[in-house]
Amino acid sequence: MSEPLVTTETANTIPGTLREQAQHFVLSINEREKRGTYIFFCFCFLILSGTHVSESKKQECKTATKDVVFLLDTSGSVGAVAFEEVLNFTKAIVSTFRIGPQNTLVGIETFASIVHHQFALDVNKNMATLLTAIDSIPYQSGGTNIVAGLEYVIKNSFKAGGRRNADKILILVTDGQTYSPNATAMQVKSLRKTNIKVFCIGVGLYVDPKELQHIASGANHTLLIKDYDSLSNTIRKLHAAICKVSRNRKAPVYLRDFIHGFEYLEVAILTLVTVIAIGAFGCCCRFCVLFAKRREREEEEKPKRQQPCKRPKDWPSY
Repeated sequence: MSEPLVTTETANTIPGTLREQAQHFVLSINEREKRGTYIFFCFCFLILSGTHVSESKKQECKTATKDVVFLLDTSGSVGAVAFEEVLNFTKAIVSTFRIGPQNTLVGIETFASIVHHQFALDVNKNMATLLTAIDSIPYQSGGTNIVAGLEYVIKNSFKAGGRRNADKILILVTDGQTYSPNATAMQVKSLRKTNIKVFCIGVGLYVDPKELQHIASGANHTLLIKDYDSLSNTIRKLHAAICKVSRNRKAPVYLRDFIHGFEYLEVAILTLVTVIAIGAFGCCCRFCVLFAKRREREEEEKPKRQQPCKRPKDWPSY
């Protein structure tokens, strides 16, 4: 309902003549229009400010330093056609980030009955070579050995080409279950000791949601879909979850980021500490040897204790 032009507060201020009344109402209408225009511009400013903040966060996430490893299921239940969908999904995810030595690096491992290493984090340092490398990943049928895949990632994937100041993100895509829940629990325990954030995507009816939630790092890090054609529907949600992990992480500060040639200084410090430790150990050994010799010499120089005189048999007793 629009506000009335004449209110009880303004009724007494209306002029008496017709000309003056006309001028009064024109001025009132102009004042209302100015107020409406001001409110409109304030509303537009708030909308644009929110859009700017949102775009700023997106840009920050896109350029952040991340080490992303994909662990892709290539078991017999997946099939060659569906695996192409997995590769397209992988390319869509990596395309949301800036690929480069100072931004996001991507490594990919595939697993069936055994693990197949595809490429390490530091191999493809630009988008073009990365997408080409993803297209060349072969499909290899077999079982669903999730345990072997997790073990390989923990021991190798983030160490080969990984960066200490980067977010560690693992994306597991599978349509099956593990062979051994106990072995999986052991690998998950090892994962928790690292700073790797795990996202799980379960495809189809044969996955174990509880198992995937146990492997994943958080409650919202597990996505369940009905088939591989639905992978494209998870891209935006997964990207947002990864960005949230990046914003919440406080990057550690290392001296090597501020001191040029810190690697050589680190080696020099370790060498000096080693030399000091060896010298201190040698001094302790020498002191122990000298102390033992001194005690032995004192024992030799110590006069033998004389035996007490025996009382003669004819000595009078009292």
